[in-house]
Amino acid sequence: MTNLTEGILEFSQLLYCISSDNDIDDIRNEVLQYFNRFFPYVESLFFLFEHEQIFYSETIGRELTFTDKQELSIIIKSFFQTYAEKDEDENIISEKARSTFFVPLTDKKNTYGICGLYLSEKITEEDKDELNRIILDIGDALFNAIISGRDRQELTEIKEEYQREIKTAEKIHKKIIPPSEMKFPGLEIKAFYKPFKIVGGDYYNCLPVGENKYLVVMADAAGKGMSGAMITNMFHIILRYFVMTEKAFDLYKCLENINRFMSDSIDSFHFIATLFLLVDLNENKIDICNCGSYSPIFFSENCFSLIEEGNPPMGIDLIESFEIGHFPITEGLKFCLFTDGVADEPSEFTRIASLINDFKLLSIDNIVNMVYSKINNKYCLDDITIVCGGICSGQE
Repeated sequence: MTNLTEGILEFSQLLYCISSDNDIDDIRNEVLQYFNRFFPYVESLFFLFEHEQIFYSETIGRELTFTDKQELSIIIKSFFQTYAEKDEDENIISEKARSTFFVPLTDKKNTYGICGLYLSEKITEEDKDELNRIILDIGDALFNAIISGRDRQELTEIKEEYQREIKTAEKIHKKIIPPSEMKFPGLEIKAFYKPFKIVGGDYYNCLPVGENKYLVVMADAAGKGMSGAMITNMFHIILRYFVMTEKAFDLYKCLENINRFMSDSIDSFHFIATLFLLVDLNENKIDICNCGSYSPIFFSENCFSLIEEGNPPMGIDLIESFEIGHFPITEGLKFCLFTDGVADEPSEFTRIASLINDFKLLSIDNIVNMVYSKINNKYCLDDITIVCGGICSGQE
Protein backbone atom coordinates (compact mmCIF):
# COMPACT_ATOMS: atom_id res chain seq x y z
CA MET A 1 0.00 0.00 0.00
CA THR A 2 1.23 3.49 -0.81
CA ASN A 3 1.58 5.55 2.33
CA LEU A 4 -0.12 8.95 2.55
CA THR A 5 3.26 10.70 2.90
CA GLU A 6 4.26 9.37 -0.53
CA GLY A 7 1.25 10.98 -2.12
CA ILE A 8 1.08 14.19 -0.09
CA LEU A 9 1.48 16.40 -3.17
CA GLU A 10 -1.21 14.54 -5.09
CA PHE A 11 -3.51 14.71 -2.09
CA SER A 12 -3.00 18.49 -1.76
CA GLN A 13 -3.75 18.89 -5.46
CA LEU A 14 -6.88 16.78 -5.04
CA LEU A 15 -8.19 18.97 -2.22
CA TYR A 16 -7.40 22.07 -4.28
CA CYS A 17 -9.33 20.61 -7.22
CA ILE A 18 -12.35 19.86 -5.06
CA SER A 19 -12.31 23.33 -3.52
CA SER A 20 -11.87 25.27 -6.77
CA ASP A 21 -13.59 23.21 -9.49
CA ASN A 22 -17.22 24.06 -10.20
CA ASP A 23 -17.88 20.88 -12.20
CA ILE A 24 -18.91 17.95 -9.99
CA ASP A 25 -18.04 15.46 -12.77
CA ASP A 26 -14.45 16.73 -12.83
CA ILE A 27 -14.26 16.48 -9.05
CA ARG A 28 -15.60 12.92 -9.17
CA ASN A 29 -12.97 11.92 -11.76
CA GLU A 30 -10.11 13.45 -9.76
CA VAL A 31 -11.15 11.59 -6.59
CA LEU A 32 -11.48 8.33 -8.52
CA GLN A 33 -8.03 8.69 -10.13
CA TYR A 34 -6.47 9.44 -6.76
CA PHE A 35 -7.92 6.32 -5.13
CA ASN A 36 -7.12 4.13 -8.15
CA ARG A 37 -3.49 5.16 -7.83
CA PHE A 38 -2.95 5.11 -4.10
CA PHE A 39 -5.76 2.89 -2.76
CA PRO A 40 -6.74 0.53 -5.61
CA TYR A 41 -8.68 -1.78 -3.28
CA VAL A 42 -11.29 0.98 -2.75
CA GLU A 43 -13.94 0.03 -5.30
CA SER A 44 -16.47 2.70 -4.49
CA LEU A 45 -17.09 5.65 -2.20
CA PHE A 46 -20.54 6.83 -1.24
CA PHE A 47 -20.96 10.28 0.31
CA LEU A 48 -24.18 11.47 1.90
CA PHE A 49 -24.42 15.05 3.17
CA GLU A 50 -27.21 16.78 5.08
CA HIS A 51 -27.62 20.54 4.88
CA GLU A 52 -30.68 22.40 6.17
CA GLN A 53 -32.65 19.11 6.20
CA ILE A 54 -31.83 18.47 2.53
CA PHE A 55 -29.73 15.43 1.58
CA TYR A 56 -27.07 15.36 -1.15
CA SER A 57 -25.37 12.15 -2.26
CA GLU A 58 -22.39 11.35 -4.47
CA THR A 59 -21.16 7.92 -5.57
CA ILE A 60 -17.57 7.69 -6.82
CA GLY A 61 -16.34 4.46 -8.41
CA ARG A 62 -18.51 1.50 -9.32
CA GLU A 63 -22.26 1.81 -9.01
CA LEU A 64 -23.68 0.40 -5.80
CA THR A 65 -25.59 -2.86 -5.97
CA PHE A 66 -29.08 -3.33 -4.59
CA THR A 67 -27.61 -5.01 -1.50
CA ASP A 68 -25.14 -2.15 -1.06
CA LYS A 69 -27.98 0.35 -1.09
CA GLN A 70 -29.99 -1.63 1.44
CA GLU A 71 -26.98 -1.81 3.72
CA LEU A 72 -26.54 1.93 3.34
CA SER A 73 -30.15 2.57 4.20
CA ILE A 74 -29.74 0.87 7.57
CA ILE A 75 -26.43 2.56 8.39
CA ILE A 76 -27.69 5.98 7.37
CA LYS A 77 -30.68 5.65 9.66
CA SER A 78 -28.39 5.49 12.67
CA PHE A 79 -26.83 8.82 11.68
CA PHE A 80 -29.81 10.77 10.30
CA GLN A 81 -33.21 10.21 11.87
CA THR A 82 -34.86 12.46 9.30
CA TYR A 83 -33.64 10.47 6.29
CA ALA A 84 -36.74 9.42 4.33
CA GLU A 85 -37.80 5.96 3.11
CA LYS A 86 -35.39 3.85 5.17
CA ASP A 87 -35.41 0.08 5.29
CA GLU A 88 -36.18 -1.33 8.73
CA ASP A 89 -34.70 -4.82 8.10
CA GLU A 90 -31.26 -4.88 9.69
CA ASN A 91 -30.74 -8.55 8.70
CA ILE A 92 -29.99 -7.42 5.15
CA ILE A 93 -26.39 -6.62 6.15
CA SER A 94 -24.35 -9.47 4.73
CA GLU A 95 -20.91 -10.85 5.32
CA LYS A 96 -19.75 -8.47 2.60
CA ALA A 97 -20.13 -5.65 5.10
CA ARG A 98 -16.93 -6.86 6.71
CA SER A 99 -15.05 -5.33 3.80
CA THR A 100 -17.10 -2.17 4.05
CA PHE A 101 -16.70 0.55 6.63
CA PHE A 102 -18.26 3.95 7.24
CA VAL A 103 -16.71 7.24 8.25
CA PRO A 104 -18.92 9.80 10.01
CA LEU A 105 -18.23 13.33 8.74
CA THR A 106 -18.47 15.72 11.65
CA ASP A 107 -17.58 19.25 12.54
CA LYS A 108 -17.25 20.61 16.06
CA LYS A 109 -21.01 20.67 16.61
CA ASN A 110 -22.71 17.88 14.68
CA THR A 111 -22.58 15.19 12.02
CA TYR A 112 -23.13 16.66 8.57
CA GLY A 113 -22.46 13.56 6.48
CA ILE A 114 -21.28 10.01 6.16
CA CYS A 115 -18.94 8.21 3.76
CA GLY A 116 -19.20 4.52 2.96
CA LEU A 117 -16.13 2.79 1.50
CA TYR A 118 -16.64 -0.45 -0.44
CA LEU A 119 -13.42 -2.48 -0.56
CA SER A 120 -12.30 -5.41 -2.70
CA GLU A 121 -10.30 -6.88 0.19
CA LYS A 122 -10.03 -6.72 3.92
CA ILE A 123 -7.62 -4.15 5.30
CA THR A 124 -5.82 -3.63 8.58
CA GLU A 125 -6.87 -1.22 11.30
CA GLU A 126 -3.82 0.88 10.44
CA ASP A 127 -5.03 1.17 6.83
CA LYS A 128 -8.48 2.10 8.10
CA ASP A 129 -7.04 4.89 10.22
CA GLU A 130 -5.15 6.24 7.23
CA LEU A 131 -8.24 6.13 5.00
CA ASN A 132 -10.30 7.68 7.78
CA ARG A 133 -8.04 10.76 7.87
CA ILE A 134 -8.15 11.08 4.08
CA ILE A 135 -11.93 10.71 3.92
CA LEU A 136 -12.47 13.37 6.60
CA ASP A 137 -10.51 15.92 4.53
CA ILE A 138 -12.05 14.89 1.21
CA GLY A 139 -15.54 14.79 2.71
CA ASP A 140 -15.20 18.28 4.16
CA ALA A 141 -13.92 19.71 0.86
CA LEU A 142 -16.57 17.87 -1.18
CA PHE A 143 -19.36 19.00 1.16
CA ASN A 144 -18.29 22.64 0.84
CA ALA A 145 -17.97 22.28 -2.94
CA ILE A 146 -21.47 20.80 -3.27
CA ILE A 147 -23.09 23.35 -0.95
CA SER A 148 -21.30 26.33 -2.51
CA GLY A 149 -22.18 24.99 -5.96
CA ARG A 150 -25.79 24.67 -4.90
CA ASP A 151 -25.70 28.20 -3.47
CA ARG A 152 -24.23 29.51 -6.72
CA GLN A 153 -26.90 27.71 -8.70
CA GLU A 154 -29.64 29.06 -6.45
CA LEU A 155 -28.17 32.56 -6.71
CA THR A 156 -28.09 32.23 -10.50
CA GLU A 157 -31.69 31.04 -10.53
CA ILE A 158 -32.72 33.92 -8.25
CA LYS A 159 -30.96 36.42 -10.52
CA GLU A 160 -32.59 34.94 -13.61
CA GLU A 161 -36.01 35.02 -11.98
CA TYR A 162 -35.41 38.61 -10.86
CA GLN A 163 -34.44 39.59 -14.42
CA ARG A 164 -37.62 38.00 -15.76
CA GLU A 165 -39.69 39.88 -13.19
CA ILE A 166 -37.91 43.15 -14.01
CA LYS A 167 -38.58 42.64 -17.73
CA THR A 168 -42.26 42.05 -16.99
CA ALA A 169 -42.38 45.10 -14.71
CA GLU A 170 -40.68 47.17 -17.42
CA LYS A 171 -43.29 46.16 -20.00
CA ILE A 172 -46.13 47.00 -17.60
CA HIS A 173 -44.56 50.32 -16.57
CA LYS A 174 -43.98 51.39 -20.18
CA LYS A 175 -47.67 50.93 -20.88
CA ILE A 176 -48.70 53.50 -18.26
CA ILE A 177 -46.22 56.14 -19.46
CA PRO A 178 -47.76 58.03 -22.41
CA PRO A 179 -45.87 59.18 -25.51
CA SER A 180 -43.45 62.07 -25.10
CA GLU A 181 -45.56 64.12 -27.52
CA MET A 182 -49.33 64.54 -27.11
CA LYS A 183 -51.58 66.85 -29.11
CA PHE A 184 -55.16 67.79 -28.31
CA PRO A 185 -57.45 70.51 -29.67
CA GLY A 186 -56.01 73.67 -28.14
CA LEU A 187 -53.27 71.98 -26.11
CA GLU A 188 -49.89 70.48 -26.94
CA ILE A 189 -47.70 68.51 -24.51
CA LYS A 190 -44.00 67.65 -24.74
CA ALA A 191 -42.34 65.48 -22.11
CA PHE A 192 -39.08 63.83 -21.18
CA TYR A 193 -39.00 60.80 -18.90
CA LYS A 194 -35.92 58.90 -17.72
CA PRO A 195 -36.15 56.39 -14.86
CA PHE A 196 -33.07 55.99 -12.69
CA LYS A 197 -33.45 52.21 -12.94
CA ILE A 198 -35.29 50.05 -15.47
CA VAL A 199 -38.55 51.15 -13.88
CA GLY A 200 -39.10 54.27 -11.81
CA GLY A 201 -41.37 56.18 -9.49
CA ASP A 202 -42.07 59.19 -11.73
CA TYR A 203 -45.24 59.55 -13.78
CA TYR A 204 -46.93 62.02 -16.10
CA ASN A 205 -50.06 62.09 -18.22
CA CYS A 206 -52.60 64.31 -19.93
CA LEU A 207 -56.20 63.11 -19.92
CA PRO A 208 -59.27 64.67 -21.55
CA VAL A 209 -61.90 65.20 -18.84
CA GLY A 210 -64.59 66.93 -20.85
CA GLU A 211 -65.03 69.06 -23.92
CA ASN A 212 -61.97 71.33 -24.19
CA LYS A 213 -60.87 70.27 -20.69
CA TYR A 214 -57.64 68.42 -19.95
CA LEU A 215 -56.07 67.13 -16.76
CA VAL A 216 -52.28 67.36 -16.84
CA VAL A 217 -50.72 65.25 -14.08
CA MET A 218 -47.16 64.76 -12.86
CA ALA A 219 -46.23 62.51 -9.92
CA ASP A 220 -43.11 61.41 -8.07
CA ALA A 221 -43.41 58.46 -5.69
CA ALA A 222 -41.12 58.06 -2.69
CA GLY A 223 -38.77 55.24 -3.58
CA LYS A 224 -37.04 54.23 -6.78
CA GLY A 225 -37.06 51.13 -8.91
CA MET A 226 -39.71 48.51 -8.18
CA SER A 227 -41.11 50.13 -5.02
CA GLY A 228 -41.60 53.49 -6.71
CA ALA A 229 -43.03 51.87 -9.84
CA MET A 230 -45.60 49.93 -7.81
CA ILE A 231 -46.85 53.15 -6.21
CA THR A 232 -47.05 55.02 -9.53
CA ASN A 233 -48.81 52.06 -11.17
CA MET A 234 -51.35 52.15 -8.35
CA PHE A 235 -51.71 55.91 -8.77
CA HIS A 236 -52.19 55.54 -12.54
CA ILE A 237 -54.94 52.94 -12.12
CA ILE A 238 -56.92 54.91 -9.55
CA LEU A 239 -56.48 58.16 -11.50
CA ARG A 240 -57.82 56.59 -14.70
CA TYR A 241 -60.67 55.02 -12.77
CA PHE A 242 -61.92 58.30 -11.30
CA VAL A 243 -61.44 60.18 -14.57
CA MET A 244 -63.25 57.59 -16.67
CA THR A 245 -66.14 56.85 -14.28
CA GLU A 246 -67.13 60.44 -13.44
CA LYS A 247 -69.80 61.80 -15.78
CA ALA A 248 -68.90 65.38 -14.89
CA PHE A 249 -65.28 65.71 -13.80
CA ASP A 250 -64.80 67.41 -10.44
CA LEU A 251 -61.16 68.15 -9.61
CA TYR A 252 -61.72 68.50 -5.87
CA LYS A 253 -63.64 65.22 -5.64
CA CYS A 254 -60.98 63.48 -7.73
CA LEU A 255 -58.24 64.73 -5.39
CA GLU A 256 -60.11 63.55 -2.30
CA ASN A 257 -60.76 60.09 -3.72
CA ILE A 258 -57.20 59.56 -4.94
CA ASN A 259 -55.68 60.71 -1.65
CA ARG A 260 -58.04 58.52 0.38
CA PHE A 261 -57.17 55.49 -1.73
CA MET A 262 -53.41 56.14 -1.59
CA SER A 263 -53.50 56.75 2.18
CA ASP A 264 -55.28 53.44 2.71
CA SER A 265 -53.03 51.50 0.33
CA ILE A 266 -49.44 52.50 1.16
CA ASP A 267 -47.58 52.59 4.47
CA SER A 268 -46.50 55.71 6.33
CA PHE A 269 -42.95 55.50 4.94
CA HIS A 270 -44.15 56.00 1.37
CA PHE A 271 -46.03 58.80 -0.32
CA ILE A 272 -46.44 60.34 -3.75
CA ALA A 273 -45.84 63.99 -4.61
CA THR A 274 -48.31 65.10 -7.27
CA LEU A 275 -49.14 68.11 -9.39
CA PHE A 276 -52.52 68.53 -11.12
CA LEU A 277 -53.31 71.15 -13.76
CA LEU A 278 -56.92 71.27 -14.95
CA VAL A 279 -56.72 73.13 -18.25
CA ASP A 280 -60.17 74.55 -19.04
CA LEU A 281 -60.20 76.11 -22.51
CA ASN A 282 -63.90 76.98 -22.18
CA GLU A 283 -63.36 79.32 -19.24
CA ASN A 284 -59.75 80.16 -20.18
CA LYS A 285 -58.26 79.20 -16.85
CA ILE A 286 -56.04 76.56 -15.28
CA ASP A 287 -56.83 75.14 -11.84
CA ILE A 288 -53.72 74.02 -9.99
CA CYS A 289 -53.37 71.60 -7.09
CA ASN A 290 -49.82 71.02 -5.91
CA CYS A 291 -49.28 68.17 -3.42
CA GLY A 292 -45.61 68.16 -2.49
CA SER A 293 -44.11 69.05 -5.88
CA TYR A 294 -42.17 72.03 -7.17
CA SER A 295 -44.30 74.98 -8.28
CA PRO A 296 -45.54 74.93 -11.87
CA ILE A 297 -43.92 77.60 -14.02
CA PHE A 298 -46.22 79.63 -16.31
CA PHE A 299 -44.72 81.83 -18.99
CA SER A 300 -45.33 83.51 -22.31
CA GLU A 301 -43.84 86.41 -24.22
CA ASN A 302 -45.38 88.87 -21.77
CA CYS A 303 -45.52 86.96 -18.47
CA PHE A 304 -43.62 84.71 -16.09
CA SER A 305 -45.20 83.35 -12.91
CA LEU A 306 -44.89 80.67 -10.23
CA ILE A 307 -47.91 79.37 -8.32
CA GLU A 308 -46.85 78.83 -4.73
CA GLU A 309 -50.01 77.29 -3.23
CA GLY A 310 -49.29 73.81 -1.95
CA ASN A 311 -50.56 70.77 -0.06
CA PRO A 312 -48.84 67.80 1.61
CA PRO A 313 -47.89 64.85 -0.61
CA MET A 314 -50.61 62.28 -1.16
CA GLY A 315 -50.66 59.05 0.79
CA ILE A 316 -49.30 60.37 4.10
CA ASP A 317 -52.65 61.22 5.64
CA LEU A 318 -56.09 62.44 4.73
CA ILE A 319 -55.98 66.08 3.63
CA GLU A 320 -58.85 68.01 5.18
CA SER A 321 -58.99 70.70 2.52
CA PHE A 322 -57.06 70.98 -0.74
CA GLU A 323 -55.68 74.38 -1.71
CA ILE A 324 -56.38 74.96 -5.38
CA GLY A 325 -54.83 77.87 -7.25
CA HIS A 326 -55.91 79.43 -10.52
CA PHE A 327 -54.11 80.94 -13.46
CA PRO A 328 -55.68 82.71 -16.45
CA ILE A 329 -55.08 81.39 -19.95
CA THR A 330 -53.72 84.05 -22.27
CA GLU A 331 -52.46 83.88 -25.82
CA GLY A 332 -49.27 81.87 -26.19
CA LEU A 333 -49.30 80.63 -22.58
CA LYS A 334 -46.90 77.80 -21.76
CA PHE A 335 -46.15 75.89 -18.59
CA CYS A 336 -43.31 73.69 -17.37
CA LEU A 337 -43.30 71.06 -14.62
CA PHE A 338 -40.44 68.88 -13.43
CA THR A 339 -39.63 66.50 -10.60
CA ASP A 340 -36.79 66.71 -8.08
CA GLY A 341 -34.60 64.58 -10.34
CA VAL A 342 -34.14 67.81 -12.33
CA ALA A 343 -33.60 70.04 -9.30
CA ASP A 344 -32.82 68.27 -6.05
CA GLU A 345 -32.94 71.43 -3.92
CA PRO A 346 -34.77 74.80 -4.01
CA SER A 347 -31.75 76.74 -5.27
CA GLU A 348 -31.57 74.45 -8.30
CA PHE A 349 -35.27 74.97 -8.95
CA THR A 350 -34.74 78.73 -8.85
CA ARG A 351 -31.83 78.44 -11.29
CA ILE A 352 -33.84 76.34 -13.77
CA ALA A 353 -36.86 78.66 -13.45
CA SER A 354 -34.63 81.67 -14.20
CA LEU A 355 -33.31 79.93 -17.33
CA ILE A 356 -36.86 79.29 -18.52
CA ASN A 357 -37.65 82.98 -18.03
CA ASP A 358 -34.59 83.93 -20.08
CA PHE A 359 -35.56 81.58 -22.93
CA LYS A 360 -39.34 81.69 -22.66
CA LEU A 361 -39.77 82.41 -26.38
CA LEU A 362 -38.46 78.96 -27.26
CA SER A 363 -40.89 76.26 -28.35
CA ILE A 364 -42.02 73.81 -25.68
CA ASP A 365 -39.94 71.11 -27.37
CA ASN A 366 -36.82 73.25 -27.05
CA ILE A 367 -37.72 74.22 -23.48
CA VAL A 368 -37.76 70.54 -22.50
CA ASN A 369 -34.40 69.96 -24.19
CA MET A 370 -32.90 73.04 -22.56
CA VAL A 371 -34.08 72.09 -19.05
CA TYR A 372 -32.60 68.61 -19.41
CA SER A 373 -29.32 69.98 -20.77
CA LYS A 374 -29.00 72.32 -17.78
CA ILE A 375 -29.30 69.64 -15.10
CA ASN A 376 -26.14 69.95 -13.01
CA ASN A 377 -25.80 66.26 -12.26
CA LYS A 378 -26.69 64.09 -15.26
CA TYR A 379 -25.84 61.04 -13.17
CA CYS A 380 -28.14 61.87 -10.28
CA LEU A 381 -29.59 58.89 -8.47
CA ASP A 382 -33.19 59.76 -9.21
CA ASP A 383 -35.84 59.57 -11.92
CA ILE A 384 -36.11 62.59 -14.22
CA THR A 385 -39.40 63.91 -15.59
CA ILE A 386 -39.98 67.17 -17.46
CA VAL A 387 -43.41 68.13 -18.80
CA CYS A 388 -43.99 71.23 -20.89
CA GLY A 389 -47.33 72.33 -22.30
CA GLY A 390 -48.49 75.06 -24.62
CA ILE A 391 -51.90 76.53 -25.36
CA CYS A 392 -52.38 76.60 -29.10
CA SER A 393 -55.14 77.75 -31.42
CA GLY A 394 -56.95 75.60 -33.95
CA GLN A 395 -58.09 71.98 -33.93
CA GLU A 396 -55.85 68.98 -34.47
